[in-house]
Amino acid sequence: MLRRDTIMGPGRVELPLASLEWLIERAYRLEAYQISGPDWMKTVRFDIAAKIPDGASVEQVPEMLQSLLEERFKLAVHHESREQSIYALMVAKDGLKLKEWDPGAPRKPAPDRIFQKVQSDDGPRFYSSINGRVVFRADKIKLADLASTLMSYVDDPVVDVTGLMGYYEVTLEVPGGPGVKASPALAARARASGLDVPDPSDPSGVSIFASVRKVGLTLDRRKGPVEHLVVDHLEKTPTDN
Repeated sequence: MLRRDTIMGPGRVELPLASLEWLIERAYRLEAYQISGPDWMKTVRFDIAAKIPDGASVEQVPEMLQSLLEERFKLAVHHESREQSIYALMVAKDGLKLKEWDPGAPRKPAPDRIFQKVQSDDGPRFYSSINGRVVFRADKIKLADLASTLMSYVDDPVVDVTGLMGYYEVTLEVPGGPGVKASPALAARARASGLDVPDPSDPSGVSIFASVRKVGLTLDRRKGPVEHLVVDHLEKTPTDN
């Protein structure tokens, strides 16, 4: 998933104030918890502006970032599989209740009362207020990407084990809005805009476990293997072009 401030134009990509850790995440299509390396790569930032070669597509940007990091920052890595506590995103016993994305269907209008819009490779994701509850909506999303979204609301990584590779339309009530566990300021901003945002520490608030069950999914806590990328070498200062 790309950040809100990522700019994709005809034949170009711009990544303003991107940390080296974030660039590595995107280059290898991993999450932050899967990257191990020096702490400073979280704070050292660069403005990346690059031309997409003729004949290449936006989907190839991660591989281009890998080349950039290897050539300009001398990045060297290796992969490891580590056993750890996870939440496995699974199809519930009574079956999936999500509608598959239809590429021929007309585009839906954006929801009312949006307080955050996140642009991804597959289209926008919205956080809005419906009947006093915060609702996440994605009109085209893979379940692996949904698992990444759900990590904002639980205390361990969420891994998609459904085996389903298609795109789906997803609407979920979420506890307090995006990233509220990591950023209470975001919840405060949502409340300041007039939204009735539940406190995630309040047991009467929205349960993400109940929300996913409503769409035919479950979050099953277990031990499981998780891919990790270990940074063996990385330079703080890039070489010249």
